[in-house]
Amino acid sequence: MTRIEATLSKILFSHFPLISLGKGLKYIFVFHDVSSISAHQHYPSYSTSIEIFDDQITWLKNHFELVSLGDLVHEESDKGNFASIVFDDGFKSVRIHALPILKKKNVPFAVFVNRNAVLNNWLWCSNLFMAHKNNDENYLGKIYDYFSFSDLSYETFRLAPADALFSRNKLGDRYDVFFDERYSSKPIYLDKNDLALLMQEDCLLGSHTVNHKLLSACDDITLEDEIFGNKIFLEELTGRPVEHFAIPFGFESTFDSRTMTLAKRYHSFIYSTERKFFYESHYSPLPRIGLRNENVQALTYVVNLTLAIGLKNRIFGNG
Repeated sequence: MTRIEATLSKILFSHFPLISLGKGLKYIFVFHDVSSISAHQHYPSYSTSIEIFDDQITWLKNHFELVSLGDLVHEESDKGNFASIVFDDGFKSVRIHALPILKKKNVPFAVFVNRNAVLNNWLWCSNLFMAHKNNDENYLGKIYDYFSFSDLSYETFRLAPADALFSRNKLGDRYDVFFDERYSSKPIYLDKNDLALLMQEDCLLGSHTVNHKLLSACDDITLEDEIFGNKIFLEELTGRPVEHFAIPFGFESTFDSRTMTLAKRYHSFIYSTERKFFYESHYSPLPRIGLRNENVQALTYVVNLTLAIGLKNRIFGNG
C-alpha cells in the first residue's frame, strides 16, 4: 500500500461507518475508568473523560443494537449489528459517572472485577499508574532499584514505567510482592455496596482474577487461585453463577495454554482484548475492542479497522 493509499484509507475509515454495510456483526467495547482529567485515578492508558464517554455511547447506540453481554454471546440474528459495553477492573467511577449515562440511554453493561480491588481498594497496576501520574520520585525510584534496570537509565524508566516492566520481562516470579501495599487511601474501586447497587441495575458481573497478575508468569498454584478464587468470591458475594472471564491485560504473552485450560474449566465465556477473537462452539467470534478517549472520528476508525481485520481473517485465515 502506497502512502497516498494509506492516507485515503485512514480518511475513509475515520469518516464513514462501514459497519452499516454489514449485518449480524457482534462487538464488545471495553472501558475502564470514566472520570474527569483531574480525578486522582485518571490516567491516559485506561481513562475516558465523562463528556467523551457520553459521545461514544451515543455513536455506538446509533450504529449498534446495544445489548447485555449475556444476550450478545447467544445472539444469532443476522438482521442487525449488536454490541455490548463492558468495564474492566471495576473502577468506582463506573457507578458514579458511567452508570447515569448508560441508564439515561437505556444501555446494559457488564463489569469485570478483581477481589483485591473490591476488598482492599487497590491493585498493583493502579498503584504504579498513580505514582507515575503524580511524579512520585520516591515510589518510582524504589521500583527502579528493586527490579535492577541495569540497561535502562532511571530518567528513561520514569517516562514509561509500565512499558519498562513489560518489555524487560520484570512482571514474573513474585514481582507483585513489591506492590503489596495501598498507594492511595482515596476511593478507586467498586466495593461490595457498589456491586450490590449495580446488580440492582441488571449489571452483569464477570471475573478478572484476584489481583490482576500477569497470568503467564504465575506458578500453577497461584494461577488456580487467581482464576478460580475470584470466581468463588464473586459467586459467594452475589449468589449468582459467574460464567464470564476476562483475561487481565489480554494481549499476546500475558496468558498461556494453562490460563486457557483453567479459564475454560471454570467459565463458559473467555475474553481477550484489542481485536483478539476467541472461537467457541456456541457463539461467533467476538472482537473485544479497548476504548479510551477516542473522539467520534477515532472511534469510527477503530470500528472500521476491526471490521476490515475480521473480513481479512475470514477470507485469508488468521496466519
